[in-house]
Amino acid sequence: MSRLRRLKDFLGFDIPDIDSISPERENEIIEKIAGIVSRTGLGYPAYFFVSSLVPASTYFAQLYVYTAAPLLEFFGIKAYEYAAFLNKKENAQRLLDRIGKINNF
Repeated sequence: MSRLRRLKDFLGFDIPDIDSISPERENEIIEKIAGIVSRTGLGYPAYFFVSSLVPASTYFAQLYVYTAAPLLEFFGIKAYEYAAFLNKKENAQRLLDRIGKINNF
């Protein structure tokens, strides 16, 4: 039995598959995060944080599913969509490129 299935059985609610997210939703997440970074003036710190995240984004997505995502779902945050987003390394790279483009790096 997979770990995700055991966690689902333990918590008692359905855990979505983190391998499925639409390309439109991926673009929305990229624009949302890049917009927040731009408005808050945290371009350089975010760029360095995301650049360190790119090589291990799949690992962080899996870790996120087991730790933070179930708790955030109780507060109405669609945490599993963000985990599905991070599960693909190319999404983290696209986010890095978008942050760099908005902040003229």
